[in-house]
Amino acid sequence: SGCGVAWNTLILAVLCATAATALGLAFALIVTRTNFRYKKALRTLSVLPIITPPFVIGLGLILIFGRSGLVNHALEWAFHIEPTRWIYGLSGVLVAQVFAFTPIAFLVLIGVVEGIAPSLEEAAQTLRASPFRTFVDISLPLMRPGLANAFLITFIESIADFGNPIVLGGNFNVLSTEVFFSVVGAQLDQGRAATLGIL
Repeated sequence: SGCGVAWNTLILAVLCATAATALGLAFALIVTRTNFRYKKALRTLSVLPIITPPFVIGLGLILIFGRSGLVNHALEWAFHIEPTRWIYGLSGVLVAQVFAFTPIAFLVLIGVVEGIAPSLEEAAQTLRASPFRTFVDISLPLMRPGLANAFLITFIESIADFGNPIVLGGNFNVLSTEVFFSVVGAQLDQGRAATLGIL
């Protein structure tokens, strides 16, 4: 089961890092390249998940989307839809981690986006390049090192995360929870915990 746990962890980390990096880039572009009215609010919100304890987002998602959560109650009352347990397992942990780690990707990428000279994009647009071609051919290649950096940071954060998988994991085990349960409880297998920890 240790190998399956490693694959679970890897799949979760890749999905989380991809989603958080994409969202972080989108928010960074909104803040730096558009006339978005609430830029300061977005920057403030980006810091909140970093200073809150890791399990708070997981608990919040349970209160909103859990079997007895607000959304399921509203759906059952309005449309007679049976409450589900979709929030527990890979989907729930992924949603919680994306909420938790997108601000980190955003903070990394906002510096990267601000570091790109607007004159390069303006030159491409002067030569009649569409905004999409300008982004793909000029901006994206210049952002590639920053995107790799944000991806790697969120990938590592996802692997190291313990709070969200313990709250929302259900039967979906990852390395951090397996290490914990190998030491705490009936198993008390310190050798297994050490091996999983090294992995």
